[in-house]
Amino acid sequence: MNLDFRLIKFTNYGDDFVKGKLYLNSLEYYRGIESVINKTAVERNTAINDYREGAVASVNVNDLHKFNINWEKEITDNIVGNVYLLSEILKYVKVLCFYAFKYDKDTHIALAPSKKIYTFGANEAIIITNTNEFLERVKSALDKRKTKIIAANHKFVDYYDDDETTKILGAFNKTADFWWQQEYRFMFIEEPFSLEPTILEIGDISDITIRVPTKDFLGNVLSVWEKHKPMFLC
Repeated sequence: MNLDFRLIKFTNYGDDFVKGKLYLNSLEYYRGIESVINKTAVERNTAINDYREGAVASVNVNDLHKFNINWEKEITDNIVGNVYLLSEILKYVKVLCFYAFKYDKDTHIALAPSKKIYTFGANEAIIITNTNEFLERVKSALDKRKTKIIAANHKFVDYYDDDETTKILGAFNKTADFWWQQEYRFMFIEEPFSLEPTILEIGDISDITIRVPTKDFLGNVLSVWEKHKPMFLC
């Protein structure tokens, strides 16, 4: 197969996005932990929030000692499933999330997006028509920031089975129940650390974007790319 993809941003702030104002929340925001602790917070969106975001490991209770965790047996006997080890540093990572519309360039067969995307609550799908150019503009804007960029990376999210085997994880891992999101992430971490959202201004990108209502995009993917034939709709 000759796979390729297009980045799709589902958003309610299409005007800002096309103007090049990219809003990046911290990974802590996507954990949704604050809305669990704070009873007055808006109910967590389970399509977005996952307390396991930024976990560095999923550990079977019998392997806890390998991570220098020595809990009493009366505690481990009452644990159901694995123990997730969260990174305090990773919670400061700023995240820009996309849906990756994947297709075979030879057969023009595409993986049709899931209707679960409606749970994002986003009214618009913005299609990036030139992925490389978009990423170059993001990189250029990042180079111009006055903060100290410790690290930056972008790639597909790797989905793993939430079973009882011990696994080493990172900021590009999510459990398989989120597979329908087909996520591609851009991340960076900078000093000074902050949990506040970051606005990265990359300049107008109307020349490399197409704007489509979410309902139209999900209702008929062929209306966006007529040559692509959906493989299946889940």
